[in-house]
Amino acid sequence: MPLVYYIGVATFFACVAILLVGRRIERTLELLNWILITAILSSFLVLAVAFVPMPVWISAAGGLAGIDTRTGSFGFLPAGVDWVLLAALVAYSGCGGITNMALSNWARDRGYGMGERVGYIPAAVGGKKVNLAHSRFMFPPDRENLERYRGWWRIVRADQWGIFFIGGILGMVRALTDILWTGSDRVRAWRGGDVRLVYYGVLAAVVLWGIVALRLAQPMMLLQIGANVAGVVFVITSLHVLYINTRLLPLALRPPLWRRAALVFMALFYGFFSALSISSLIG
Repeated sequence: MPLVYYIGVATFFACVAILLVGRRIERTLELLNWILITAILSSFLVLAVAFVPMPVWISAAGGLAGIDTRTGSFGFLPAGVDWVLLAALVAYSGCGGITNMALSNWARDRGYGMGERVGYIPAAVGGKKVNLAHSRFMFPPDRENLERYRGWWRIVRADQWGIFFIGGILGMVRALTDILWTGSDRVRAWRGGDVRLVYYGVLAAVVLWGIVALRLAQPMMLLQIGANVAGVVFVITSLHVLYINTRLLPLALRPPLWRRAALVFMALFYGFFSALSISSLIG
């Protein structure tokens, strides 16, 4: 246990050191993600090809459709399922927990669309003070701007369905900063409105709490707890996004009914697994 703990603490500090340098947090994370994705996926591919027998591949493919290839029976949930572990898997699938909700921040910091006018979170070392806007940037919904908006939306669909969704089937500690920055005038005015102080302050608090939390339970249990909390957050976020998109956006930009229904379904889906997980712990 002490060795695992010290490795965890060293990992926290290594992540912080990486985020300190550069110009934009977004660019630093992007480069790091390319390295991680290449190393992780290539390692998994080599290990899977070398050690996983063909029956396991067939069983995994059948499992996506709820088919038990050993018995030929159909059923999505195995007998005696661990609801806490299953709910953790559901919440961490794809990008992993609440990171799914922060993907729009990457597009903003990258300067895509209206993100070019909003600003970004700069790095602590090598970056400069940037005024990060929290609201008031909305383009006039005229014909030309709507055509550009639809062009960006096509790119987003290709990214989410073609890359993220398919990649999730096959195989950025910043949300809190944006919540504080958007929701509090006092936070935005603190120390001259330098968002770096908020971002790295939150990061320091998260790292310190992580160092303490590593002593409270086994790593696997911490992962399950974190994932189940993310599942509850998904329920709240789905309904929050639905409210924002149907109340604050211009009529021409509001999502169609099927997207609204999808958000409600997402809230019900994650709520179902979260409820089962909580009830299993209480029971």
